[in-house]
Amino acid sequence: MDVKRICTLAGTVLVLTIIYSISFLYVIGFAVVLGVLSYPLGDLFVLPKKGNITALLLDGILTFAVIFLGLLLFLSSVSEIAMAALLVTVGMSVVEYFFHIYLATHVLSANNAVRVDQS
Repeated sequence: MDVKRICTLAGTVLVLTIIYSISFLYVIGFAVVLGVLSYPLGDLFVLPKKGNITALLLDGILTFAVIFLGLLLFLSSVSEIAMAALLVTVGMSVVEYFFHIYLATHVLSANNAVRVDQS
């Protein structure tokens, strides 16, 4: 879980604070909300039952939705909000893909039969 927190914070800070000048404190809030939603839903519930690709899609949808809805408070252009949410989502999806493989083989494998689709 610590790896996921660090990667989520790094990804959101890189895009939202550095590129879009969103306050670091708000970005921490986005990262916390993402962690609270995506870890139990995507990583602990969906990943063991449906595999990496399905969990990755769920995490991507959650990430995009949280960032998009959160940025409505800070940015006025919907296209700018969508682009920022897309950048965060793509970056997080790359990290999530490998995190799911690690999670399935090192953390969840002792308790569950986890499907890891690597294609």
